[in-house]
Amino acid sequence: MPEQRRSIEKIIEAQVFKWQMLREKREEELEAEHVAELPVAISRLPGCFSREIARVIAERKMFDLLDKEIMEKVAETSNLNAALLGTLDEKTLSWYDEVIAAVATPNLEEFFRYLSKVLLAFAHNGNAVILGRGASFLIPHDKCLRVLLAAPLEARIANTERKYKLSPEDAKRRILQVDSERRAYVRKYFHSEFLDPLCFDIVINTAEVGVPGAVEAILAAWADKSARQKAKEK
Repeated sequence: MPEQRRSIEKIIEAQVFKWQMLREKREEELEAEHVAELPVAISRLPGCFSREIARVIAERKMFDLLDKEIMEKVAETSNLNAALLGTLDEKTLSWYDEVIAAVATPNLEEFFRYLSKVLLAFAHNGNAVILGRGASFLIPHDKCLRVLLAAPLEARIANTERKYKLSPEDAKRRILQVDSERRAYVRKYFHSEFLDPLCFDIVINTAEVGVPGAVEAILAAWADKSARQKAKEK
């Protein structure tokens, strides 16, 4: 889809341009400090309305919404990757390498290293909702709000049936496959269990609270954690 790819590149280029302007402003006007708000990292089981929830949170907070497609596009496109990392200073880039070495497994594929730096760059610049790609496991716990969206299998099957117009059997097969892939991804790269509640700040059963309830719970948790982190930094 050439048009879709161009659209993604425009989104990324606009984001990089904004960060470059902010960095220049910080360097030229030290007193005018840019506040990088705590990002939200969302992990999810398939069929939990994760994209809808992430979109509403991004709109409410006026944050950027970053999904798998955008992040992987940056990681695989050298000029976009270089532009993104060019918004950061050497100290921050060194910190990225330390985080990746401490959290992820050794002997990683080069693409995963690029992707990890992209995730950390978005987190460092703040003001973002990051959907998937192991962000909750990679970004240090004090640098983001880590969210897990879950629901019983039956509810997720029903949601997937409606969304993709699938039979119950095909919906279940799709969900189980994605479940397996996400668990394997987290085990392979982070030596963690995808559904370990201690890896998250808040776990939400979307079958019980729905999209509006999930959004309000996440925003409340974000406000509390953000205030705590700012108090520690004073």
